[in-house]
Amino acid sequence: MYENGKDKDVVEEELSPVPITTSTVWILFRSDQTVRDIRDRIAWFRPEDKKDYYLKSDTGVEYRDLDTTVHRITSGSFGSKILHQLYST
Repeated sequence: MYENGKDKDVVEEELSPVPITTSTVWILFRSDQTVRDIRDRIAWFRPEDKKDYYLKSDTGVEYRDLDTTVHRITSGSFGSKILHQLYST
């Protein structure tokens, strides 16, 4: 079992790398999880990090809506498995 209580046989989609300040972290998410879940996981790695950031894919799409699903991010013509953490100015 993983820490999230799911069986290790559950297929998860990978959204990685998510740069966190000067490091890169590979984080696994299921397709039904959301941007909110991604941000919560980033906060787990970097609890002191500021919250005034958004996620942007390597295809140029910004994800500011916390209810956007991983499925939506990874599918379609602008689908991506790489997200970057960008800070608002």
